[in-house]
Amino acid sequence: MTRINTNVSSLVAQNRLMRSNNDLQEAMTRLSTGLRINSGKDDPAGLIASEALRSEITSFNKAISNTNRANQIITTADTALGQVSSLLGDVRGLVVEAANTGALSDNEIAANQLQIDSSLEAINRIAQTTTFQGRKLLDGGLDFLTTAGTNYDKVANLQVDQANLGPSGSLKVSVSVTAAAEQAQITVADIPAATAAVKSTGSLELTGAATVDAKATAAINFSQDNPDVNAVGSIVLDDGSGNGVTLDITSDLVGTAGDGKTITFVEANGHGTTPTAAVDGSGNLTVTVDDTAATAIADIVSAIENEGYTVASTTNGTGLTDFTGASDSGTETDFANGEDAATVTASISLEAVANGTDANGATITFSQVDGVTTPTAVVDSDGNITIEVEDTDSVDFADIKTAIDNEGTYAATIDTSGGLAAFDGDTATATQTAFSGGSAAGTPTSTITLSAKQTGADANAATITLDTTGTGAPSAAVDSDGNITVTIEGGTDVNVADIVSAINSEGTYEAEADDADTMTAYNSTDGTATPTAFADGVDAAGGLAEDVVFELLGKSGSEVLMRVP
Repeated sequence: MTRINTNVSSLVAQNRLMRSNNDLQEAMTRLSTGLRINSGKDDPAGLIASEALRSEITSFNKAISNTNRANQIITTADTALGQVSSLLGDVRGLVVEAANTGALSDNEIAANQLQIDSSLEAINRIAQTTTFQGRKLLDGGLDFLTTAGTNYDKVANLQVDQANLGPSGSLKVSVSVTAAAEQAQITVADIPAATAAVKSTGSLELTGAATVDAKATAAINFSQDNPDVNAVGSIVLDDGSGNGVTLDITSDLVGTAGDGKTITFVEANGHGTTPTAAVDGSGNLTVTVDDTAATAIADIVSAIENEGYTVASTTNGTGLTDFTGASDSGTETDFANGEDAATVTASISLEAVANGTDANGATITFSQVDGVTTPTAVVDSDGNITIEVEDTDSVDFADIKTAIDNEGTYAATIDTSGGLAAFDGDTATATQTAFSGGSAAGTPTSTITLSAKQTGADANAATITLDTTGTGAPSAAVDSDGNITVTIEGGTDVNVADIVSAINSEGTYEAEADDADTMTAYNSTDGTATPTAFADGVDAAGGLAEDVVFELLGKSGSEVLMRVP
């Protein structure tokens, strides 16, 4: 391989190319950074000056940033303080307005107080929620503190508007009193003692007839709709040895219309082997067969059915297929036991074992439950009784009575005079009544207390009248003198609660019945009503008719508002 080691021209060219590359690299660096001095070799003196300037620029930028941040904090606090100032202005305006008691009512003054309270709450909320970057600005946490070592003894004319006592909530201070405060006193003479207004009251005492001890009663009523049952007669054909057949013949007449109709079985000489059946105008049936020849039983049945009857055959002994008059006999039974369609009923009456009103209102629940082979009865704490019976089989009323009696709270009595002998849930229905009629010996009373809706003595001496000539629901009317007339229907039970409701609905007076009353309904036939006129109403007197507000000007010029209720 040939090498050039001493080619001077080549070396000169390489050096120039290297210097060109260095110049190009320097130019590219300046273009990319925008700086003339990129390293110490570019300009050592200039680099020192530029770095000093760069440091100052950074400090100035931070100072500007701090100033902007301080301005933002001040703006935030100033905005909040502006709201506080506005609210304080509103409070002062409302306080001054409240002093004008001659033109403002109590409700308006109370409304102003509510607005003041709301403004104060808003000020507290602003103080607690005004923050900048999580730092509260107005809660007292940025107070001015002076401590030893900070020339605190050089501070003059320092005014403490609020003290931050720290987490302990206390701070030892030394107080020097330079002048004692003067206490103001206002004395208002000849103001009479206040007397509160009281409503007038009256009463209406209702008394019922004396009652005796009685047991509460209820009932379970059963009902079943039975269809028509046609009358049935029969012919018994017998060979004389107990062998034969019974023909049960159902009449074609509906219900009891077939009762009493006769059946005649005739053995006629020379009639032949074909039996006949005939019905006369009265509905009597005659069946005729030959007295010597054998007649098929099936033919006899067919002949009867052809006349509209229904025949059911029952074999006796070894039975018969043919009837021979010479050796066999026939015995008739006339039609009977027809029934017309009808509703049959029964009932079970329940009576409380104990006298009194405790069972009044108790209920009876009668349920059909699958699998209850024997009727059951259970009574809860309120006296309600639940009776369960089988839902698929017929149930004897005696078994239901036994279940009720065995439970012990009530005694049962059965009445089947309506024709229903047993309860079958598939055909019969059961309805129940609640217990009522229980009473304890005594005289029932009810006291209705009436009071005027407005306080004062205006209603005093007004009368209460009970008018028993009305009809329908109770009503009440008040005349111009405040006298009230309550009108009810006479000779019938009227609920005391309805009388109270009528008085309240009229609107002049408020009425209520005594919780201890023993009467729930009033009947004018055997009851008495004793009214008591309104009395004891008192007008308000004495004291101050309106609130008095004193506005005092302090020695320092500060105003003091004092309200005397």
